[in-house]
Amino acid sequence: MTSRADSSLKTESVLAASVAMTSFRLATHDQLSPAAPGKVLILGGAFVDKTLSLRRLPPVGGDSYAQELFTGVGGCALNVAHILRQLELPHSLKVPLGIGPNTAIIEAQLKADGYDDASFIKPYRPTDSTVQDCGYCLCLLDAQRERTFIVVPGLENNIKAQWLESVDFASCDLIYLSGFDLTEDNGMVYLQEIAARKRPDCAVYFDAGARVDFITAEARALLFSLNPILHLNQLELELLTGTKDLTQGVALLTTKTQSPVVVTLADQGCLLAQRLGRVAHGAARRTKGALPAFGQASSNDQEQALKPSYKNIFHQAMAQAPAHGFVLKHYPTKAVPVVDATGAGDAHSAGMIAALVQGQTIDEGIIYGSKLAAKAVGQLGARLTLNAAIP
Repeated sequence: MTSRADSSLKTESVLAASVAMTSFRLATHDQLSPAAPGKVLILGGAFVDKTLSLRRLPPVGGDSYAQELFTGVGGCALNVAHILRQLELPHSLKVPLGIGPNTAIIEAQLKADGYDDASFIKPYRPTDSTVQDCGYCLCLLDAQRERTFIVVPGLENNIKAQWLESVDFASCDLIYLSGFDLTEDNGMVYLQEIAARKRPDCAVYFDAGARVDFITAEARALLFSLNPILHLNQLELELLTGTKDLTQGVALLTTKTQSPVVVTLADQGCLLAQRLGRVAHGAARRTKGALPAFGQASSNDQEQALKPSYKNIFHQAMAQAPAHGFVLKHYPTKAVPVVDATGAGDAHSAGMIAALVQGQTIDEGIIYGSKLAAKAVGQLGARLTLNAAIP
């Protein structure tokens, strides 16, 4: 029979693991500070972004009027870089550019932002008529401000290994990648170069994106072997793991990466998960008793799980997590008016990265990222403009 003291010690071991999780820092954090921040490498494509407003999406074969709200330059990599530039944090941006009208718009915007030719990957002669243009994206906003994307890819989705020869991987403390840039053949090109050339102590930050299911199995395996910090929403979690069960999906990812996993939940905040060590995991299972199946409430969770709600789903997931090998923390957020949710995830990632490269914890990064995301949803378009410092 387990004594009360033994049970207390087991519980304390899980709590200690939870504290260690939220204290996660980059491997190079001892050399980093706000006065001497680390360097970020941002890799990814750019495209022309057009936002349309309509009452509802038409059915198949149907029709609908729309109003053009915004036309600009998009891409998760650019959105993150735009915020880091405003925060005056050191970073390198590498964007493949083609030839055509979309490319001209993108290059003009990036130069206006202060980037020069060193940020552009142009692997061709200017007179080459066979070179693709960059792609474009239609973002459709319905009356509930829900977003539907239609992407027409361009040169940015046909990257070649030789195009990356000039990229300096060795001087970075963190490399940012978006799932939109790792689809199909692109994935292995980017990831093989990173795996071969990055420093062992350089972190990889992966922002999943809604096309994460277009990443090949081979590329996913290589990505997970780099132990990336994962940032994704619930739909992306389902697409990446093949399960709708929150606890099971997070357990799968923490097992594969052994690194923090951040799941954003729109106006419900976000979750932070990280794998337990073997000792703490064993203690958690013994404390929990019979291990409930994923998605099934244990006797301790029955009362809270009677009424389905976000709160009870999170309670159940957090209660079950240690017994399944990881710890989970929920970060609630305050409701704010939403003008356009496009780019909120990118703003959240930028806030996390900004904190991490200044030597701060992932806990501090999530809190700061949530403040940037709240500001982003109050603006039209995916590019967040910081008119004032965020407290």
